[in-house]
Amino acid sequence: MTKLYVTGLWIVEDWNKKTPELYLQTLKKTLKMLQGEKLLFLSNQKNIFELVREFSKSQDISLETVSMPVQNLPAVLVSDNYVKACQRMQLAISPKSSWNNYRTIQEKGIKHYFRDYNGKSVDSYKKVLSIWLSKVPLLADIASREEYSEFKHFAWCDASVARFNPKRIRANFIKQEDKRGKISHYYSGMKYYSQIIPVSASYMSGDRSAWESFNLVYTKYLKMLQDSSYAHDEETVISHCHEECAELFHLINPEQRAKNLRRK
Repeated sequence: MTKLYVTGLWIVEDWNKKTPELYLQTLKKTLKMLQGEKLLFLSNQKNIFELVREFSKSQDISLETVSMPVQNLPAVLVSDNYVKACQRMQLAISPKSSWNNYRTIQEKGIKHYFRDYNGKSVDSYKKVLSIWLSKVPLLADIASREEYSEFKHFAWCDASVARFNPKRIRANFIKQEDKRGKISHYYSGMKYYSQIIPVSASYMSGDRSAWESFNLVYTKYLKMLQDSSYAHDEETVISHCHEECAELFHLINPEQRAKNLRRK
């Protein structure tokens, strides 16, 4: 095994985007995709570890579990400022009669503002932002550790990444080879200030040098964007990274981008 896969599932109280049960259902599908691989699984819930261990055994996954509270995630230090950045959007008046159809909205900031922030628990939103924004520094840190020196490549995959399978071209990331010094990723298709977001953060994979380079530029923009007026997530931050150094990224499924553009 030359690649270490990393995923995590943190349960946040008063977070009603999806129930824990739904996340666990999708997690099982994701774990099935990782059959025979090495997985580092992170969570803040001991009961989830038991379920993951049981299912990983049936899939012949070489599993390591690490307890990690949300407050220990790298982006927790900036999460409060990112909540304030969301608040500064001040989208009190909606151009639509109802935002119950937020799933059809492609603009990230608007979606997050009405779905995740407006009328919701600010503390829960702050914790979720800590999780989203921590993916890159978390993986860069893991890739730099001596205890994982046996691995040449490191991949983040969302616990719910399997939900993209029915509509994602080349969805089986196990079969996709990394490029030296690059972060391999899928196409997003969501929008940031009406511009297409090029990188989906649901799956990102690369060697040590790629993660080190990625984290340097990501950390720079993570600090810079704290004072903006937008409901950011990790993909909007990564958009700035891609704009500055597109050569650092490798799109796994360019056919997806072409297909989406033909629909416009």
